[in-house]
Amino acid sequence: MKKKNIVTIVLVILAAASVAFSFYMKHKLEEQKENPQASIGDVSTRESSEQEILFEMRHETPLIKASESGYFYSFDDASKVTFYKFEKNELKKVTDSVKTVDISVPMSDDTINTTVYYIQSGEKLFGYGVFTDKTDSSVKVYSFILFNLVKLPNGDTVLLVNSDPSTAYSNQRVWDDMFEIDLESGKTERYFSNRNRGVDITGAHRRDFFVTTEDSVSSFGDELYFFSSRDYQTDESGKAPFDIFLKNGSGEEKVATGAIGYFVAKSEEDEGLIYIKQTASGFSVFHSFEEEIGGNNILSLPGDYNTAYARSGNYLLDKENGVVYSLLDGSKRELKDYSISAMTFSVSEDGNTVLLTGTVTNALEYGVYTYDFKNEKASLYIKDEFETLFNPTFITNDKFAYTYRDGENYKTVISKV
Repeated sequence: MKKKNIVTIVLVILAAASVAFSFYMKHKLEEQKENPQASIGDVSTRESSEQEILFEMRHETPLIKASESGYFYSFDDASKVTFYKFEKNELKKVTDSVKTVDISVPMSDDTINTTVYYIQSGEKLFGYGVFTDKTDSSVKVYSFILFNLVKLPNGDTVLLVNSDPSTAYSNQRVWDDMFEIDLESGKTERYFSNRNRGVDITGAHRRDFFVTTEDSVSSFGDELYFFSSRDYQTDESGKAPFDIFLKNGSGEEKVATGAIGYFVAKSEEDEGLIYIKQTASGFSVFHSFEEEIGGNNILSLPGDYNTAYARSGNYLLDKENGVVYSLLDGSKRELKDYSISAMTFSVSEDGNTVLLTGTVTNALEYGVYTYDFKNEKASLYIKDEFETLFNPTFITNDKFAYTYRDGENYKTVISKV
């Protein structure tokens, strides 16, 4: 059966999330009747009209943060990608520097044809290409694919692939395939071994055979760490354990087992790996040593990692109590007047400011919460239109953007912390 188009799928997912949060907030309100102190504290709550808005823009499809700082992109039903750049407190459409390359990529039993739109200037290279079943009805396995053009630290130019329609408009996604690309000809070649790769219930190659993040492909020089369930069968829910592999040259070597959270980093002190492991009572951030057997737990926390916590780069948020942990050293900082049931979490590049979106704990309202650790300043912006608030992101250390549904279209707002 032909899959639904991407817009329908995303809307269904958003609706389901809204229902789930309604039940969750009903439970929170009952808790608050028994605990009146679980309300907004001294946080500065302001209407959105009082918030320091630098720029607003309406558009037909959501804006998504690009991998290059200060850039955003969107795509339409014809798979055309449009770039925007943040300049002088405005988002301006980029036209003259955008290049294109037509690609033909073999995936599962299909051939995916589309155009990648990219910007190249000196060492800067980034771009995106989109396939949906609206643009090619002959493709039977996939309804959506996003291609992310990246230049690796070793000089290779590659396409990261995401084939999960539920993350089509998300800033937070993982990538489930990778191809090297020649920008002159558009010719692609698979970057990882595809040997013994099974298929899932949709007929597509298993997405968990190779999984990575933008941080993973850009942080380790000539080495590349990735996650894979290739050595396991999936359970009834379609899931399997993840191990961490290292690709160095033509080899792919398993270096850690039982990882969760798609997080891996290297210790600056001894080059040991830092990653997250499941435990009987929750999970731990584990530091493995290269020169000796074993390792140690940097941090151990209770609860379900996937539901009770949110990650932004090297930081982890406990969504229940507003504590922010460093995944690199286990240190923690508390958010002042934490009064939001967080759905998304972002930390500025300098680590001094936190940006959250979600519902306010004493009302079924959506809000944007910021906290400046340096000045110990918390702010919460609430507005009725925030019911479909998503994609919050920092543009600079003190400026951030978010998008929300505005009637039939969307609105992106840029504000100052």
